[in-house]
Amino acid sequence: MGKKKFFDFAIGNPPYQENTAESTRKRPIYNEFMDASFSVASKVELITPARFLFDAGQTPKAWNKKMLTDNHFKVLKYIDDAAKVFPNTDIKGGVAITYHNEKAEYTPVGVFTKSENLNNILTDVRKKGIQSMSEIVSARGCYRLSDIFFKSFPEASEKLGKGTGNMIVSNIFQKVPEAFLDSPAESDSIKIVGRENNKRTYKFLSKKYLLDNEYVKTYNVLISEANNTGEFGETLVEPSLSKPGEGATDTFISIGFFHNQNEALNTMKYIKTKFCRAMLGVKKATQHTAKSVWEYVPIQNFSTESDIDWSRSIHEIDLQLYKKYGLSPDEIDFIESHVKEMK
Repeated sequence: MGKKKFFDFAIGNPPYQENTAESTRKRPIYNEFMDASFSVASKVELITPARFLFDAGQTPKAWNKKMLTDNHFKVLKYIDDAAKVFPNTDIKGGVAITYHNEKAEYTPVGVFTKSENLNNILTDVRKKGIQSMSEIVSARGCYRLSDIFFKSFPEASEKLGKGTGNMIVSNIFQKVPEAFLDSPAESDSIKIVGRENNKRTYKFLSKKYLLDNEYVKTYNVLISEANNTGEFGETLVEPSLSKPGEGATDTFISIGFFHNQNEALNTMKYIKTKFCRAMLGVKKATQHTAKSVWEYVPIQNFSTESDIDWSRSIHEIDLQLYKKYGLSPDEIDFIESHVKEMK
């Protein structure tokens, strides 16, 4: 049939994910329905999850990029709380009504933000040049187990399950308790922070069981990878300090490579600022605080040579950041009124 389209218009609410017995990690399929709709209709209007607009979720990264750079595609409406449209339904990242018209040209979405105010703030910040905070944020599961670990505990692979590889997974304290001790058995044991019985807990692991890692040699900030809901302006679970010789399960991500404690503590202050969390909100549309969502958070000099006086209160640091990035009174008011305070 070549490029002939069967329909002039396609309007719909396609299935969002596979219907499987698994309760988690259901594969999204709405992206496949969107592509199929574009292939059979010249003009397509659909309501789908909005996660892909933030380059988040499980849709393929290449597909996300394709949609965000498509000059025939635009967002008609974004609804951050999906329950307003679909009662009693929780869709992380909200939903979006989108329109695709192969005969029209629009400015590509590029970087999608939740509001015009936030888009203006991002524009101001990018004018100053962004060295991204993501450069010092670890991937999930950056602390990995060595081959010696699996030789010493041959049943560990089966206990941990398929697909975990050599990651120090969130439930490893319960799954392999014989390896993670309440007190250090050796002078160079690594202190691992994780969760046990729904509480933050520390255990000790022999150094030989951990692959060499730059994070474990330095000071870092630990922050929960799954952190609240993705609502713009939300607070974050309290970050914590990680010292050399310490690591974490994949419940946490690490921010750092700092060579002194003061820089890590200043980073913790920065994360608590309204400015930082507003910029994090450009891409944080779900509970995840993965490395990629920090892309538009500008990194700062966290040392004593910084242009920011880190000895000040969180609010006073915010005021310095607003001035540094040339934010207008309206933009400052937007952040102050929409981003919750952290102490």
